[in-house]
Amino acid sequence: MAARQRNLRPTGSSRFSAEPLVATYQTRLHDYKDVDQTAGHAALSDYADLYGRVRRKLFAQVAAGGSAASLKRRYRKGYGIPARMFSGVRVSLEGKVASVKERQKLRFDSLSRRIARADRQIADASGRGRWDRVHQKRRRLANLQRQLKILEADVAADRVRLCFGSKRLWRKQRDLGANGYTSQVNPAFSSVIGRVKFR
Repeated sequence: MAARQRNLRPTGSSRFSAEPLVATYQTRLHDYKDVDQTAGHAALSDYADLYGRVRRKLFAQVAAGGSAASLKRRYRKGYGIPARMFSGVRVSLEGKVASVKERQKLRFDSLSRRIARADRQIADASGRGRWDRVHQKRRRLANLQRQLKILEADVAADRVRLCFGSKRLWRKQRDLGANGYTSQVNPAFSSVIGRVKFR
């Protein structure tokens, strides 16, 4: 691992201040040359775990009406993280929330088109006397209308539904025992719904 130092600057106002220097380091991991791989993997896993916990907690508190700016000092002290890491988590969440809100618009258009298509298919099947198909399409139509109603309520309330983790992890909830989990209380399964405004 090769690291290089950058942005070295004194924190005090005086050139000869006794304050320690603040330095930022960056590195690119090519491989684990001369480093114990077990220790390297453990360090990265611990960092990823901390990052995920901070991100989920911050989203939940902002969704509950908190302000990301006012929470910064508390998170730095409580989790022992630098300001830059907190800012990275905040920016990451802002991007996710913006993505969900943009997708809500696309889903609205998609659901509207599918509902109109289902209406046409029901009318066509009725004219042909295909009552089995009419029944299937009516069930489909009711499901689409339910999804649209939920979406409209979310948009009206400025509500964001955000799930953390991969689809693979989410599907493991269906059989907890076989996947090594005892309950859904495990922090790995985290789904948060809330009204979010970062400020």
